[in-house]
Amino acid sequence: MEAEDFFKSNYNSSIRTIVYTKKGVRKISTYKFVETVGSGTFGIVMRVKKMNSYENLALKRVYIDSRYYQRELEILKKINHKNLLNLIEYFYSNVNKEGRFLNMLFQYSQNTLYDLIKVEDETEKIIFLYKQALDGLEYLHSLNICHRDIKPLNILVDSDGILKICDFGSAKVLENGTKNITYICSRHYRAPENLLGISSYDCKIDVWAMGCVFCEFYTRCPLFKGENNTDQLSKITEVVYISYSDALEMNLTYDETFTPIGIKNYLRKISVDTKLVDVIEMSLVFNPNKRASSTYLAQLPIFKNYKTK
Repeated sequence: MEAEDFFKSNYNSSIRTIVYTKKGVRKISTYKFVETVGSGTFGIVMRVKKMNSYENLALKRVYIDSRYYQRELEILKKINHKNLLNLIEYFYSNVNKEGRFLNMLFQYSQNTLYDLIKVEDETEKIIFLYKQALDGLEYLHSLNICHRDIKPLNILVDSDGILKICDFGSAKVLENGTKNITYICSRHYRAPENLLGISSYDCKIDVWAMGCVFCEFYTRCPLFKGENNTDQLSKITEVVYISYSDALEMNLTYDETFTPIGIKNYLRKISVDTKLVDVIEMSLVFNPNKRASSTYLAQLPIFKNYKTK
């Protein structure tokens, strides 16, 4: 069975069911299936209409194997922020001893940052979007929640220009001293510490990824486009400066005969607006211990006139 058929199995043109709010309140809702808007190995996203209000919603459906812990719902219950795609309600279906489908409902938004990157070149709008993205990350990171899959397709922008980070399927609450899987994030947005297999990373991997994302408004394609982990790291080290002490700290071979162009020079070369160069440079520092936090970046003077909270 194809992945999409599997996730749509037993899903009729409409469904009436008991749903739960984030606070656990039970109620009955009816939804009408409109169209499939995305699908993958782990789930499917459908546009549905809530029948009592005819409101368009996005329904994300994932299969929950009873043998494995599922973090996404628990994280979604915790978060509530203007620049995050907040959970509205959820329900389970097709429950059996092997597992069940988790159905989560969100505000529907048609456009992603991936779409906007192709056409937007107005600096003030890009700065406003970056500010919103950093506000969303700052809130998440204040709860020690690391998104772990920041990329253009996981950032929505509604018709009012409000940015919302979505898809918390890889998100995790990070605890100091705890080892975490390093094969995380989409490769082109994967931070150096992940590429080097350093399992004690923190939320700054999201800062790196977001810096890569906003460079794409100028490159129109991923900033570092490696074919595999090794090539990805090579693409980064061709541009980003690494000191001897950083290489030693991160267990990386130091090549004293090679001098990279430096991220600031590279950003200027690809015509990144001067207002954004410093923000992105601080986001794309190789050593995470020297990389700026989302809180620090969100408070920079460049963003002082862009209040979104």
